[in-house]
Amino acid sequence: MKLFGISLFKEKQESLEILYKDLKRIQQEINQSSRENLKTLEKIQLAKKDLSDRQKSVELLKKELSEGNPYLARIIADFYHYRDIKVAEYLRSKKYPAIKASEKVKDYASENRELRRKFKLTYNRIKLYEEVFPFISDLEPDDIDFILEQKKKKGKISDNDDPVREYVPEYDKLTEEERNQRALNRYLKSKKSNWEVGKMYERYVGYLYESKGYKVEYVGIEKGFEDLGRDLICRNAKETLVIQCKYWASHKEIREAHINQLYGTTVKHFIDEFKNRSEKLKNTLFPDLLARDEVKIKPVFFTSTKLSKTAEDFAIALGIQIIQEHPFDQNYPMIKCNLNSQTGEKIYHLPIDQQYDNVLMQNEERIYVRTVKEAMELGCRRAYRWNPNK
Repeated sequence: MKLFGISLFKEKQESLEILYKDLKRIQQEINQSSRENLKTLEKIQLAKKDLSDRQKSVELLKKELSEGNPYLARIIADFYHYRDIKVAEYLRSKKYPAIKASEKVKDYASENRELRRKFKLTYNRIKLYEEVFPFISDLEPDDIDFILEQKKKKGKISDNDDPVREYVPEYDKLTEEERNQRALNRYLKSKKSNWEVGKMYERYVGYLYESKGYKVEYVGIEKGFEDLGRDLICRNAKETLVIQCKYWASHKEIREAHINQLYGTTVKHFIDEFKNRSEKLKNTLFPDLLARDEVKIKPVFFTSTKLSKTAEDFAIALGIQIIQEHPFDQNYPMIKCNLNSQTGEKIYHLPIDQQYDNVLMQNEERIYVRTVKEAMELGCRRAYRWNPNK
């Protein structure tokens, strides 16, 4: 009986030892798994933090987009600053140290950091403005100088300043016909900025539509940068054309940004004209709305060069009429004559006169001629008020 008890005890002991080993092995596996899970959890938390930081950066960039991305500009500036500091450290710690050079590099690094930040900030803002207002990318340095100079002149010119004097120094020695014709000739031959030539092209396109019976409003010339891309508004009894003109060199292509701007400004013109007119026009999608009989507004892109394939696709999809590769005939008649049969008044305007673009040529009593002599033979006098004693 005693032997049986000992034997039973040993069996139980062996079973417990086996069970203990199993429990120990399981505990080790649990501990290992816990450590791995903890590492995984830490990785997940780090990944979440990284993702959160990135999302915050993206949101910050989105928020600052309209300000030219100062956050991004600062990051780029910091990167170059770090690189410059590393150069300074190398100069200080190399085999034959260049202490003074190292200090100068450090000084320049801080200065360049701020300059790079400002440069990148300005660059980003300009690119943003070019996306929103595509015409800005068309401007050359001489155009900007010309526009600023014209603004200065506009503030100084009075109603009694005859612009002919600017082109004809020998003004007082000539007859009216001679000095006015000479001024016109010199104006046409004078060196012009791209911006000036572009405005002349707008006038030429306006002349073409006036010849077809349209009443033309020269919005681009009258309002300048406030025209929102509407250079000409041409109206007749059937339709209204919103025209954007581009006189570019033949090797340049019109991009889709200009097409989008024209379409957007056409929508703005529709809103200005029809927002208070009819409830029936509501809940109708563009461009079908523009083609409706009671609206009949058509955007037209008129250019001396050609459109890119993408720009053409955009124009077709948006219902924009394209007139491309149309040359500029600089010999077209530019002198505007107004023969008022009711008042008997007959006057003419030169392209250099301040009110030239405000003269509407919508009926048979208003015609174009090429020379001052032709205008005077029609009995016209120049529509200009000036003081001969000045």
